[in-house]
Formats: sequence, C-alpha cells, structure tokens
Amino acid sequence: MGVEDHGDWVRRHSPQASFGFHLPYGVGARQNAVAANYLISQYPDWVRQWIDEHGGLTHTIVRMEADEAAKHLPLCGVLA
Repeated sequence: MGVEDHGDWVRRHSPQASFGFHLPYGVGARQNAVAANYLISQYPDWVRQWIDEHGGLTHTIVRMEADEAAKHLPLCGVLA
C-alpha cells in the first residue's frame, strides 16, 4: 500500500497508494455489524464522508486512490 502508520490512522502515503474499504465478514451477522460500526467510527470524518459518497460499506471493495487521499494527507517525501 505504501503508507506511514503512526498509531491511529495513516499520516502520509505514497503517490501509488490506494485504500480499500469493505464490510467486515466472519463469525456471523451480529458480530459483523458490531465490527463494521467500530471500524467506521475509527476513520476520520473525511474518510467516512468519502465512503458514504461511494455507496457506504458493502461486501465489494471500494478504492480511494492516492489523488483523493492527497486532499487530506501529505504524500511521503513532501514537506507539509
């Protein structure tokens, strides 16, 4: 993916990075719903808004490309 992770969310990304979002799946529907609510609550507001604008979390991966992320995150090697 090409990112720097500093503990809570990604701080910088490379121009080749993309971020994939989808519903979690696993043990059962209730656990999946709890996991989905938790995951979405951990994303910054701009990520949640982007996910909503692209149909919300589904079982199909939706990708945020580097140019979209660059509106909110600096690129690696670029001074902010």
